[in-house]
Amino acid sequence: MWHIRQSRQSLEGKAAVAFAAILALFLVCGCPKVAKAQVPVNLAPTVHIQFTDGTGKLLSGGLLYTYAAGTTTPQATYTDSSGTIANANPIPLDATGSPSNGSTQTGIWLTSSSYKFCAYNSALVQQWCVDNITGPPFLAGNNAWTGNQTFAGTSTFNAAVVLTAGGAFSGAISGSPTFTGGVVFSGNPLFTGSPNFTSATPTWMTAAQSGLNPEIQSIVIANNAGGTIVNSLAKLSGAPSTALTPLVTDTAGIVGVVTAGAGTTGSATIQNVGLVSCNFDGATTAGDYVVVSPTVAGDCHDVPGGGFPSSGQVMGRTLSSNAASGLYSMNLFASEDRSTTASAIFPSVVYSTASGSTNANIGATTMVTVGSSSATYRLTYYLTISVIGSSCTGNTTVALNTIWQDPLDAGARTSAGAAMVLANLGNGTLGESYQPSGTGTASAVTGNSGVFRAKAGTVIQYSTTYTIGSGCSPGPQYTIYPVLEQLTAN
Repeated sequence: MWHIRQSRQSLEGKAAVAFAAILALFLVCGCPKVAKAQVPVNLAPTVHIQFTDGTGKLLSGGLLYTYAAGTTTPQATYTDSSGTIANANPIPLDATGSPSNGSTQTGIWLTSSSYKFCAYNSALVQQWCVDNITGPPFLAGNNAWTGNQTFAGTSTFNAAVVLTAGGAFSGAISGSPTFTGGVVFSGNPLFTGSPNFTSATPTWMTAAQSGLNPEIQSIVIANNAGGTIVNSLAKLSGAPSTALTPLVTDTAGIVGVVTAGAGTTGSATIQNVGLVSCNFDGATTAGDYVVVSPTVAGDCHDVPGGGFPSSGQVMGRTLSSNAASGLYSMNLFASEDRSTTASAIFPSVVYSTASGSTNANIGATTMVTVGSSSATYRLTYYLTISVIGSSCTGNTTVALNTIWQDPLDAGARTSAGAAMVLANLGNGTLGESYQPSGTGTASAVTGNSGVFRAKAGTVIQYSTTYTIGSGCSPGPQYTIYPVLEQLTAN
């Protein structure tokens, strides 16, 4: 017991002596009592390049070939940051293995392209090759960003910035960047300069700021318990007013498109004028007018044919052509534009687009979507031979069919028109066609499919049935010029 105790006392004494020594050293050297914050640092770049051979020795008197990545196609490098003087290719290496112009050492500055470097000794024996070499992302000249770039924090670009593959932006964006891809703007971007959009309309996922376009305006309204949907239309309900998704039966009272804060709680940001993206219920054609969707609550609806809608609130115009439903850009009108039946003039032509030249059936082609009230229409057409046939011995006929839904019908009906003899026992004559009786005429046939009533919210379409004459190879082609008129407001 004594030996153990004595040993413990000895250890305690030694520890005390050691602590006193450390404390004295700390006081003598004047070490700081509070640690300083860490300074952000970066690894220093290579500022003086020296190339080596395959064994690690300096490649004295060697040559460096620079190619486009993955190829043996020479690709230029430059002597300095100005990018005006190209290095020789191959680049001579001096006695120290450094790049030179034969007498003076030079730099190796890269473009935004990827490279392959191959080094040779003075006997032209390859030492090594390295592929897919790229320079730093920030170049001295204009920058072309071709990938998906993410910049956290504040990013400053002192040269022109060109985005060619899309991207997502939020925060403040100054200067005059040029965006040539399908750029998606998220967050709440603020443009303090003058950006340019040259080949695609940007998509605004949330509220765009007025710094980009002074015509863009938004309001913030509390959400109704019924909810709102981002990129969909909104109306106001109750007192005090709350934002709510409109019904398919709503034809007026829309205040704009929800760009942020959608849901059943909180507040929705609703853009009420300017460039905005909206959920469309179907295909769109650039330049068509936009109304409230009669089939999908809150969606926008493209009114085919380009004519001004006969009834309901007109929201704006579409800015792109698309084959199916989706999120597309539109120019949102600043105030409620509503077609009023009181001032409408009837009859009014609502569709007059010619078909293409064809010698086949034309499928169902939408001419118009009926407004909020059922209405009476009349369809007439003009039919003519556009390309004569060959080797025809029998009659070639074309019939125009009208597809619509009567207000009392459960579904659409098709009215098959009389078959017009396009070529009577022959190849046909340009600019001519024939009546159903087969008696020739000196001009193209005009037809009348009659007057009919169509149900509100449905589409009116036409199609054709083409019957080729015997022996034809090929059959004559035709063009049809339909004219759809609206005769009444309801």
